[in-house]
Amino acid sequence: MLTSLVEAGEPAILVVDNCGDELHRRLVAVIRRPGCRVSLLTVEYDIREDRPEATDVVEMRPGSEELTTELIRRRFPHVSAVDARTVSGAAGGNARLAIALADTIRAGETVAGLRDDLLFRRLFHQRHQEDPELSSAAKACALVYSFDVTDLSDGGELAVLGQLAGRDALALYQRVAELRKRDLVQARGGWRAVLPHGIANWLARVALRELPTSHVLECLGAKAPARLRISFARRLGYLHDSEEACAILASWYATGGILGDPTALDEMGWEIFLNAAPSAPEAALAAIERGLAGGPGEWLVANHTQLVALVLKIAYDAILFERCVEVLIAIRLRKDPQKEDKSGEALVSLFGLYLSGTHASLEQRLSVLERLLDGYGPLRDELGIAVLEMMLEAQHFSSGHDFSFGLRSRDYGAEPDFQEAQRWFRAVLQIAARHAVSPSAIAGSVRRVLGRAVRGLWIQARMYDELEELSRLLGACGHWREGWVGVRRTLRFDRDRMPAAAYVRLEALERALRPQSLVDRVRAQVLVQESESIEHDGNDDEGEEGSCLGRLERRIEELGIEVAGDTSAFRELLVDLAFNNTRLFAFGRGLARGAARPRELWDEVAAAFAALPKEERGLQTLAGMLRHLGEAAPETAAALLVNRRGKLTPWWSGPLGPDTIRRRL
Repeated sequence: MLTSLVEAGEPAILVVDNCGDELHRRLVAVIRRPGCRVSLLTVEYDIREDRPEATDVVEMRPGSEELTTELIRRRFPHVSAVDARTVSGAAGGNARLAIALADTIRAGETVAGLRDDLLFRRLFHQRHQEDPELSSAAKACALVYSFDVTDLSDGGELAVLGQLAGRDALALYQRVAELRKRDLVQARGGWRAVLPHGIANWLARVALRELPTSHVLECLGAKAPARLRISFARRLGYLHDSEEACAILASWYATGGILGDPTALDEMGWEIFLNAAPSAPEAALAAIERGLAGGPGEWLVANHTQLVALVLKIAYDAILFERCVEVLIAIRLRKDPQKEDKSGEALVSLFGLYLSGTHASLEQRLSVLERLLDGYGPLRDELGIAVLEMMLEAQHFSSGHDFSFGLRSRDYGAEPDFQEAQRWFRAVLQIAARHAVSPSAIAGSVRRVLGRAVRGLWIQARMYDELEELSRLLGACGHWREGWVGVRRTLRFDRDRMPAAAYVRLEALERALRPQSLVDRVRAQVLVQESESIEHDGNDDEGEEGSCLGRLERRIEELGIEVAGDTSAFRELLVDLAFNNTRLFAFGRGLARGAARPRELWDEVAAAFAALPKEERGLQTLAGMLRHLGEAAPETAAALLVNRRGKLTPWWSGPLGPDTIRRRL
């Protein structure tokens, strides 16, 4: 159908219900062909993290208990408000489940005092007589996430589940058909699944209590069809509150267990490992730690994305946080340079003030930050800087991670209030300040991170006293260019977002941070990245961008004139003048304009240019000097382009002459 729609060339929308991952991928491959005018919308109960590209996912959550309660009150007037709330809570927002349960309540009857176990029994049996055989069949089928009913042979999935139910495959098929009539089994082609999952999980818990564990493992263990074993593991992953399920998984993940060595698992074994992990996170983490201790192996490369996502979810619990961090660091240190690596990004996400996905304490996170910053090598330094930047983020919070983990109750991580947030930032600033003034190799990077954080810390966290003290501390060690840029940026864009008194304090802070020496002024106003530059003064007219840029170029040119007359400043800045920076063009004009002997300055800048690696060289200073000299003294400009052997310099070609110089410049 999709191929026909694509070939027709007309715009169309194809909607596919109950669309599995594999079918979705095949359909996406078709609609991504050039010229395709068909859009695709697929509906599926379960979406995995490894969804294909060009796919947006919209998650439709269950209705609220309040909405479901109101639905029950209107549809079943004889059900009391208390009973309607009880039914809604048991259904977990599932309207169909709530309606089926409410339908079992007769006039004058109440279910408000019933335990969840009794509520589920009532929903399962509905208005029918209790049927032990049907109950046994449902429990057996609920032990797996889904099963195939097309193969009734001895080796088929129905036969395996029939052993658990004490029935042959045909008898079990008939019982499954009855469950489907009661809306307790969903069909998709030849596949069946006990649904809703609230009922399926309850039935599975009861089955594990009533059946010998050895018998369950004999039927669904190594001798079972591969897909059924994966499905059983997935069900176990939803049963973290079942003692029997947890005992099974503890043995699986233990040393010598079937999941105890993740490096030895094939694709099916790894899928079982992932499916079951929500019910045994600590045991799964211990197995991963053993796998990493034995060397990265092919499993780390082949399963990198899923492994990182799993460790990230296990880190939700504070007690496991630091172990998860060490695992992510180990993965990062052993990454394949040819492969995409997500471990660093995942690690950093755990250190945000909000949307971190963990309830680790501030003290735990500070401990990790200090270890990363205290000199474990370049890669750990890089992670430490990234973690520091995340911990200082005060304005923009986002996350692309999936926070769900089996049926465990999860939120987005710790959510500190304003006072707790200030305590957070105060503690992080203390650590950062110590490293910013240290002689370590990362001091410059820390100063840059602090400068970028100024705006958010001043506007959102109101860390006025702390930033003023930090400025004094860093200023004592030399000009803090990044901090000055951050303050100017805040003055420019956030005047209306702070109290008047705070604005006055910020202006005073800008004056205190303003560069004083000629070299510092050049570094602060010329030798900056575009992302770090911001111009602010009381005369800027934001509506006249051209005028503002013109004033900026004049200031930069004036700095060039000053440097041309100050030999020590010129020599200190010389290497930086040969790098790529658009502001150096105006600076080069000023150099040529203020130089008493422009040829000497030209030779020194050209030598610095030649000494740099080709990919780092920038011609802006030299081009700026040529621009001025081409207008003021074309003969001199032409002479500068000829080397001592009378040949043209490599970056220039063509006949030379005053008119040519003017035209090209």
